[in-house]
Amino acid sequence: MDVLRLIIVTRPNWGTRPEQRDTDKHRIEETLNRFVIQIYKVADDVRQEQIRHKQWEREAVERQEREHKEWLARQEFEKREKELLRGVNGWRLAQEVREYVIESLKVLNDAGLVVTKGGEIDDRLSWAMCYADRVDPRCELRVYVRGYWTKREGANPSAEPLT
Repeated sequence: MDVLRLIIVTRPNWGTRPEQRDTDKHRIEETLNRFVIQIYKVADDVRQEQIRHKQWEREAVERQEREHKEWLARQEFEKREKELLRGVNGWRLAQEVREYVIESLKVLNDAGLVVTKGGEIDDRLSWAMCYADRVDPRCELRVYVRGYWTKREGANPSAEPLT
């Protein structure tokens, strides 16, 4: 006797496969209502699985975006930190160089020596002061501030000296 079978094929990891078949005790026509109900249940399971999968994908994308933003924030922090430390170190070096020049001039003055303009010592000390200005981040800031005040209407940037 030929046996008629109805099977709902699902993914292998979803467990049982609803199936109805002709048997000696029951004809398949008698179990069709049960089979249709199983189709609806499986369809609902598939729909729920799709919803869970889309939610998982959404959360994965959100997690990646959040991690990327955190990475960008860390990069920005590290960049600013390096700039700050470079500025602080430059400022300290400039302060030390200026103090060195001042102390050198005091030593020369205490010895009763006069620094000749354009002489070797004057050139070295002038170069040291220029170097201090070059490594001092405040000099760059002064230039910026002067430019800002120059652009303002009626402003006089030289009215107040910047120190």
